[in-house]
Amino acid sequence: MSNKKALSQTEETELAPLIINYVKQTMTFRQWVSQSELNQRMHFLINIYGSKDDKKGEVVLRPLISNPDALILTPTEVIELNTQVIKADRMRHPEWFR
Repeated sequence: MSNKKALSQTEETELAPLIINYVKQTMTFRQWVSQSELNQRMHFLINIYGSKDDKKGEVVLRPLISNPDALILTPTEVIELNTQVIKADRMRHPEWFR
């Protein structure tokens, strides 16, 4: 995509609070909170499925949570998790990929 650009200083400052607010509003996060133990860590990932028609600018945000024992997910773990989720999403929600 040739229209990518770096974030402005304002965008960098505002991005983290916006993401935190988004995360806390998702059903995925609410389900995790209701099932998690105190002090349990989680990794929150957001898959962004873009429209094939770039002119529309439409995207689907797909939140997902991982509960690994390790503090940090390895790149391989992230790729494997994403691969599984994308495969399931293609079957359950083919409209997200049109």
